[in-house]
Amino acid sequence: MARVVIVGGGIGGVTTAKALKKTNLDVTLITPTEYVEWSPGHVRSLTVPQETERSLAPSVVQCVQGAKVVQGKAVSVTSDTVMVATSGQSDPVAVPYDLLVIGTGGRYAHPSTSFLKSPEVRRSLTALRRL
Repeated sequence: MARVVIVGGGIGGVTTAKALKKTNLDVTLITPTEYVEWSPGHVRSLTVPQETERSLAPSVVQCVQGAKVVQGKAVSVTSDTVMVATSGQSDPVAVPYDLLVIGTGGRYAHPSTSFLKSPEVRRSLTALRRL
């Protein structure tokens, strides 16, 4: 059975893992977080703060049932192995693969960041909602 390793537990990585787990492949998802962010939902939560919770799925493991999940940060990649730094382990864990998918995506300002919680920004957002 071919081993597929997906680096990145965002929408791209989770969607790929869900699609591939239906095949005859050994799928492993590497992600630094235990939750999945729905980045387009962050834009909405800027104007409707009560929607913030809907932009996060509480468990990446539940989202990709049937695939293995390694929670940690990919620190290096060779032609057949991803080295993952995990909490609780002093040395990186080796995750071998036959096919590698890089789905690391990008970074977005999330409404829970301190910048967006600042009083000035909150006042501006409140003023915008009134328009």
